[in-house]
Amino acid sequence: MESISKGQKEEESEVCPFCRTIFSKGKEVVEQLQKLIDNGNADACFELSGYYTKYDPSIGLSQDLSKVNELLVKGSKLGCEKSCHNLGALYKNGIGVERDEKKAKHYFELAVINGSVSSRSVIGNIEAKAGNMNRAKRHFLLGARAGDTECLDLVTKGYKDGMITKDVYANTLRAYQKRHDEMKSDHRKKAKQIYP
Repeated sequence: MESISKGQKEEESEVCPFCRTIFSKGKEVVEQLQKLIDNGNADACFELSGYYTKYDPSIGLSQDLSKVNELLVKGSKLGCEKSCHNLGALYKNGIGVERDEKKAKHYFELAVINGSVSSRSVIGNIEAKAGNMNRAKRHFLLGARAGDTECLDLVTKGYKDGMITKDVYANTLRAYQKRHDEMKSDHRKKAKQIYP
């Protein structure tokens, strides 16, 4: 039996550019994620839920939307903003669960509370449809200042429509640019290549 060098092992597996954890490919990834879940890893719940969204013969899992829901609920209880966001999307669109706007809003709000910047635009749109324009504007401004491009587009539209002052718009643009400058790094570029 040949021994596999570290370099060879990394080539055959995915390596987290932040923590350098080596994730296997194929069926081993499910076992590895399950071990992380058993140890209370919220992000692993989110990651494993993705494997149940479609059939993948290389991993041996069938599509199981009830398992997706179960894993996302567990991840959301552990504080994973991506799990909360995806649960909101499931309830909003009625995928694997009965469509429920109240639950959708609840999970999108939890995602925001847990740090999801991209959920701000969703909540802002929900508030705007309900006629709560000040709350919607606040979500769009906070999202844009935190670096969300969709929120910035909505803030720009609000500025053009006269709902946002020139000073607020200028401050938001500066905060958006500063946030993007702060987020630039070689590790992030590498992560984006692995996880587009």
